[in-house]
Amino acid sequence: MLNCLIIDDENHAIELLTDYISSVSFLKLGNTTNDPIVGLKLINEGDYDIIFLDVEMPKITGLELLSGITNKSKVVITSANRGYAADGYENEIFDFLSKPIRFERFLKVVQKIFNATTKENSDAKGDYIFVKLESKNKLKRILYNDIVYVEGAGNYITIHTINEKVVTYLTIRDFEELVPSEKFMRVQKSYLVAVEKISGLEGNELLLENNKSVLVGESYRLKVIDFLSGFMKQKKK
Repeated sequence: MLNCLIIDDENHAIELLTDYISSVSFLKLGNTTNDPIVGLKLINEGDYDIIFLDVEMPKITGLELLSGITNKSKVVITSANRGYAADGYENEIFDFLSKPIRFERFLKVVQKIFNATTKENSDAKGDYIFVKLESKNKLKRILYNDIVYVEGAGNYITIHTINEKVVTYLTIRDFEELVPSEKFMRVQKSYLVAVEKISGLEGNELLLENNKSVLVGESYRLKVIDFLSGFMKQKKK
């Protein structure tokens, strides 16, 4: 689980993030404070994977506090002023959350951190993704190995797994950014397929497991053929 610290002088902001963190099974709340000086002490004394850091605070701003963070914590700054995002990225933050913070955006950021942490830690079991269902703040864990293909339609995607279909509020591009690139391949503007579920290619029709198939877009065809050629050579080794 990823240990979180919230530093924000607004209690309602702390309460919101606390609620969001409690809704995600791979997150746990380590500590909170509305005093940035206390926050810096907590950072130096604790071991936090994610720090949610407000910018506009008394005594010392979040941007000033950034210089005192020397560990490997992923820092996500929060503010109603989007102008602080550029300043934050210059100070090597992981991401920026605009207030009021939407749960969908929060989930996307922490999923990216989870994936990044998985890649950094060879012992981590990063073999799944959490997606938000229609019910408020309700999440579903989907194993990458269960996914056959993903179909995009505007701001929604349908994840076709071996046993079910899951609809979630996420663009196909967002999903592509969240999942391991070696496991999924774009074959059309609105389609991603799981490479391990590919069984063949007939003309422009990509054959998948479970008697599924997806048409390959013309602009993606050469890329798909090159990828499959390399993929099949690797599997034979």
